[in-house]
Amino acid sequence: NNTLSFHELPQETQLSIERKRLAGYCHKAYKKVNHTREETRETTVCQCENSFYVDTVRAFRDRPNASKKDDLNEVKRCNNLVVIHDSLQLAHKCILNSFYGYVMRRGARWYRMEMGGIVCTTGSTIIKRTRELVEQIGRPLELDTDGIWCVLPATFPENYELITRDPSRPKVVISYPYSLLNLIIKDHYTNDQ
Repeated sequence: NNTLSFHELPQETQLSIERKRLAGYCHKAYKKVNHTREETRETTVCQCENSFYVDTVRAFRDRPNASKKDDLNEVKRCNNLVVIHDSLQLAHKCILNSFYGYVMRRGARWYRMEMGGIVCTTGSTIIKRTRELVEQIGRPLELDTDGIWCVLPATFPENYELITRDPSRPKVVISYPYSLLNLIIKDHYTNDQ
């Protein structure tokens, strides 16, 4: 049997097969193989006075706290310690992605090609910084805008438990990896205006 597996083939043959498969997929999926268009654009982006996006995300973020009116100071104190929960992060991601989709839709009231470019560049930079951090701790498996898959050492702290003075909530659990990643966002991407 003279059959070789793909990885046993010479590098040039592997590349040739990959190019052929990719061209076939592009033709099938997009009805074209080559479509190259290069544009050079230059523009200036200023922050708009309209804070629609920020106000909407902030209102969504603050919504869960409306039911905790008992001790607003305690809620504020705990909010400074607690990392946003998985479901809330997912909801924020969905909202922000929909804003990006809206901003990039021609005919939209706030259509701004520049803002879409800024969102893409910022997302790319966040992913690169995150990868660099994760590589110092463990091994990144997959990083994209949807999430991070990585292998961390067994000795790496996953959660921290904080003791509070609030009898209704005696302890608060904080995800340490989330805290590290959120710190990157806070340090490098917070607009302090």
